[in-house]
Amino acid sequence: MSEKTAIFIRQLYNVIGDGKLYKVSPPMSGGPVLDDEPDAKKPPMRDYVVVSAANVLFSKPETCIFGSNEDGKIESWTELEGSCEGALDHAQALENAGYKIARKCTNAEGDPKLLPSPKEAT
Repeated sequence: MSEKTAIFIRQLYNVIGDGKLYKVSPPMSGGPVLDDEPDAKKPPMRDYVVVSAANVLFSKPETCIFGSNEDGKIESWTELEGSCEGALDHAQALENAGYKIARKCTNAEGDPKLLPSPKEAT
C-alpha cells in the first residue's frame, strides 16, 4: 500500500490562526454522516483539506482539519480525523490522520515528484 501524503499548496489568510491548504492522497473521508437513516450517503472523500492551528479564547490551542475545495474554501466545518487539542502543529494533525507532509517540486522534464518535508531532511 502506498504512503498517505499531504502536499502543501498555499498559505490561507481567510481562516483564524495559521491556515494552510493541502492536497491529500489518497483522499480523506469528509466527516461523519449525521443522518442515521439506513440508506444515508457515505461521507464525501476530500482531495483537499484546510489545516488551521489557532489559540482558542478560553480554551487550549488546537489544530483542526476541515474538508475544502481546491481553492481553500472550507466546505464542511466538521473537524476531520487527526484534529488535535493542545498543539499548534499541522504536521502532527496530519500525522494523526495517517498522512505525511511532502513537498512538491518538478524534475527537469516538468514532472511532479515528492521530496521529504524539511523536518524529515534534517
